[in-house]
Amino acid sequence: MTRSPSYLCQNQYGYCFRMRVPHDLKDWLGKKELKFSFRTGYLPKARSKAMILGGKYKQLFGWVRCQTSMGKMTDQEI
Repeated sequence: MTRSPSYLCQNQYGYCFRMRVPHDLKDWLGKKELKFSFRTGYLPKARSKAMILGGKYKQLFGWVRCQTSMGKMTDQEI
């Protein structure tokens, strides 16, 4: 059984979200990783937020890939 990624890291202030941007999207987004502070020290709350945010970012990456591939297609191909 594999574990799902949690995207959590901890600093002195609490838990934060950290996710690497896929290599093919780094130039398009202009970032290597995404960071966001949850401003909480409560692990269960941070974990659930990280799972939700991770899913949303994966959806965003898929949408960006779709948009960039559509831009490369000619009108005939579309």
